[in-house]
Amino acid sequence: MAFCQSCGKGLDNGAAFCGSCGNKVGTVGAGAGDGGVYNKSDDTELEDLSIFGYYKKCLFKKYATFDGRARRKEYWGFFFSNWLISLFCIIIAAGMTVAGINGIGTFLLSLYVLYSFFLIIPFLAAMVRRFHDTGRSGAYLFWWLVPFVGTIIVFIALCTESSVEENQYGPNPKADFYN
Repeated sequence: MAFCQSCGKGLDNGAAFCGSCGNKVGTVGAGAGDGGVYNKSDDTELEDLSIFGYYKKCLFKKYATFDGRARRKEYWGFFFSNWLISLFCIIIAAGMTVAGINGIGTFLLSLYVLYSFFLIIPFLAAMVRRFHDTGRSGAYLFWWLVPFVGTIIVFIALCTESSVEENQYGPNPKADFYN
């Protein structure tokens, strides 16, 4: 079934206008040969994103989005991308310092600290959306404050499989793959 790109409602075969919003099919976001029709069976966003694709998605599209759900792949893609970028920055800064270029090493380390502060909100947002995907409240994050045991509880929750059905936080992001 095809869907309108403006409102997402189903379209009748061969329709020139959306019966729900009235927009002409093909005027909003029309791609090459698609006539502006969004076909859910062709949606490959979930499969095509690399870990850096999820990094960009969490950082730019969902910077402070605490509602909704995030798949394990989205959360861990964001986490590991950030880890790789952080590791690279620290190695470069340490290398500059060891090489005797202290000014540049200190400057790069300062940029890394700013980058880390910039990532606090999207990291927490991705974590809360991940908890929502497993049917848990975002308040589950406070387990992290309990030394040792809390970290294990949060880690297990982040690794848990998504709840298959729709829950109070929204539809399953992998719903098309279960059908």
